[in-house]
Amino acid sequence: YSLVIAKKLVDNGFVVQDWENIKGSLVILILLFFTRSIINYSSGIFSMDLSLRVNQKFQESLFFHLLHLPVSYYFKEPTGQIMSRLLEDGTRFSDVFSTLFGRALLSPLRLLALLVFLVYTDPGMTLLMLFSVFLSIIVITWAGKKIRKYSKAIQTKNASIYSFIEQVFPNI
Repeated sequence: YSLVIAKKLVDNGFVVQDWENIKGSLVILILLFFTRSIINYSSGIFSMDLSLRVNQKFQESLFFHLLHLPVSYYFKEPTGQIMSRLLEDGTRFSDVFSTLFGRALLSPLRLLALLVFLVYTDPGMTLLMLFSVFLSIIVITWAGKKIRKYSKAIQTKNASIYSFIEQVFPNI
């Protein structure tokens, strides 16, 4: 929307030197800027609050679940692995949850408005853009599988470090 107003500002304002049009376009651009800033700030606050609450609930739930597991579980699983799961998985889960449900609440509306605008301005370019998005999804899915593999390896190494630290400090 800002581009359309900026185009109007240049074409109908600066080129023709219509000062009323320039003033009106600038006021609209400033209002759009402040509106977008307020929405971004509000969604950021909402997202952070949601992330922290989800992390807290997840860790509490997991902690109480761990308390009710049979003792045999603790002989099989290293303490570092349990600590890693409790502390790191909660943070990762809340980050994903926050991304999906925090800021993503506004994304469908924004996407729909931009798609309508793109179809209106240039249908051919819209098709090209949609095709590139499809290709990007394929690449991101492939990369995600690779990242997941490395992430599991890193989590296993972190668990070993936690286990080592958990064994060293009590024995000092």
